[in-house]
Amino acid sequence: MRLDLWLLRPVAGLLDDDCEVGGNPFEEYWDCAHGFVVWAASEGGARRVAATACGDERRRAWLDSRWSTCERLTGAGRSGVVLRDFCRG
Repeated sequence: MRLDLWLLRPVAGLLDDDCEVGGNPFEEYWDCAHGFVVWAASEGGARRVAATACGDERRRAWLDSRWSTCERLTGAGRSGVVLRDFCRG
C-alpha cells in the first residue's frame, strides 16, 4: 500500500479570537491540536490518524470537513516549512 503525507488544519477562521461559529471544536484554544502532518493511504485514513491524536477539540474536529481541511502533500513545491503550530503566550 502506498502512503502519502497529508496536512490537516482547522478550517480558516476557526482559531480566530472573534470566531462565533456554533459548536466550534477549537473554541477552547488551549489543549487542542491545531494541525497535523500524517502518513496515510487516503484522506479518510489521514483524518482517522489525526483523530486518534486529538486533544480537547475531540475526534470530530479532524473527521469532519466542516471543521478541518485535509490536503495531500506532493513532492512538488517550494522550499519552506510545512507546518509551524505555534501559540504565542
